[in-house]
Amino acid sequence: MPRGRAGPGTASFIKEYMIKNGEASISDIYKAIKEQYKNYRTPSIHGVATMFYLLKRLGLIEKSREYINENNRKEAKYILNHEEVDSEKWRSPYVYVYPNDYTYSYIKKIKKPKKRSKK
Repeated sequence: MPRGRAGPGTASFIKEYMIKNGEASISDIYKAIKEQYKNYRTPSIHGVATMFYLLKRLGLIEKSREYINENNRKEAKYILNHEEVDSEKWRSPYVYVYPNDYTYSYIKKIKKPKKRSKK
């Protein structure tokens, strides 16, 4: 289940949705998450957009086409990069895009150096 704020569950949801439906836009994924998890706290549209940015940056998804939506705004459809479907990067894209971020060091199992006391 998506954990909110573009958590690791959001990437898994995007992957499964695209495997099932072929291509998807950010708004398609957002609507599908909202519908499937009505009683839970879900990520915002900005959180979903952030996850798309991370997945695109990692090469896990690719832009397939752009079109004008019903609100006369440009929107893009994305497809899976089939070479990366089984990649470990889907588990937590933040770790691979921002490897030095201390927030995700628990996933990489990196111990932080202890601060030395001044004497």
